[in-house]
Amino acid sequence: MHVRKSLLFHNNLPWVKKKGGMFDVTMGSYDGAEVCELVGLFILHQISQQIDGIDVGLYRDDGLAVMKDPTGPELDFTRKKLHEVFKKNGLSIEIKCGLKVVDYLDVTFDLNKGIFKPYIKPNNSPLYVNAKSNHPPHVLKQIPISISKRISNISSNEEVFNKSAPYYTNALKQAGHANGISYQPDSGNSRKNRPRKIIWFVPPYSKSVSINVARTFLNIVRKHFPANGKYSKLYNKNNVKASYSCMPNIARVIKSHNSKILNGEDQATPPGCNCQKNRRADCPLGGACTVENIVYSGTVTTPTDQEGKVYLGASGTPFKVRFGNHKKAFNHKGYRTDTKLSGHIWDIKESGESRYKVKWSVVKQTHGYNRVSKTCDLCLNEKLEILNYKDRDKLLNSRSEVISKCRHFNKYLLKEYK
Repeated sequence: MHVRKSLLFHNNLPWVKKKGGMFDVTMGSYDGAEVCELVGLFILHQISQQIDGIDVGLYRDDGLAVMKDPTGPELDFTRKKLHEVFKKNGLSIEIKCGLKVVDYLDVTFDLNKGIFKPYIKPNNSPLYVNAKSNHPPHVLKQIPISISKRISNISSNEEVFNKSAPYYTNALKQAGHANGISYQPDSGNSRKNRPRKIIWFVPPYSKSVSINVARTFLNIVRKHFPANGKYSKLYNKNNVKASYSCMPNIARVIKSHNSKILNGEDQATPPGCNCQKNRRADCPLGGACTVENIVYSGTVTTPTDQEGKVYLGASGTPFKVRFGNHKKAFNHKGYRTDTKLSGHIWDIKESGESRYKVKWSVVKQTHGYNRVSKTCDLCLNEKLEILNYKDRDKLLNSRSEVISKCRHFNKYLLKEYK
């Protein structure tokens, strides 16, 4: 909590307020929401241990507390205790006591009438995805249904719902949706049976693509995994399904473009070489061994096999680090199974051939794992190169590598923090 103080940097230089102190508007962080939830849970635990007769709920920086028939002195005592709990944790809190009607998040609670209803902020009109936007059809179809379900859930009865419905129906019509919202009472039936384990194929959707990608994929599954086949229990229409994901919108595309220009990514410095001067002639990439985020190839040749075999790999770290791991696997049999390349080298050694040569080259340079978009262009490009390689007989990589999980996001996990 104490490392979440607000700091502002521009071009790697810190900005300082003229009057001193921290910035008023927090800059946020990747894990800001998670930290806020953890702090909230910790404070809720302290409140439950120190204050009796109160039910408290927190969502991020908003809280709601309920007391049953409290007197004035009891309210004031509880207010002071809450201030005390927050103050001990270096936080402040604004408390309003004795309210019978309160707006909390998107719901208004009215204890006088015994109802709850949707809360609409003044001068705030909802803006929904336009019906003609480049979104998958099932996403556009679910928008009115999802809104109907949410407004129904936060309305105590159908009468309350009908009073709020025109506001949301008009917003939907302005976005081009033909259907409005309708009351959907909660049936109270929860799913009791265990959900089926499903393999999802989720390609990005675009109206400019005329081919029905999902249907084509499912036809391929039916063709190669027939009902009477060996693997029909694993891959069939019940546990292999297809859907669509959304492409980046225009705002995101423009923001990404501006970010690249402002951060100077288009003018990246060329990679160098940190090999010792007397060994630079043997640099694995000819003077560019410090290059990062690359898809590379290693071609193995022997006196009896001049065409050789090709291995495709990816390196998020400087290639020199990856090259060192390859050399370790070539020289120590215990690391034989690290890669298909090391396995092939040991097959050559065991066949009696001691002379072999590995020629390294960069196939493509791209971007590594992105914590914001949660995508890894490095893994995607590596798999694409493996799939598109023309001479399958020369390729050492196996097809199973195409469905392997991205390993580059592991360094961002909490367990890797040191």
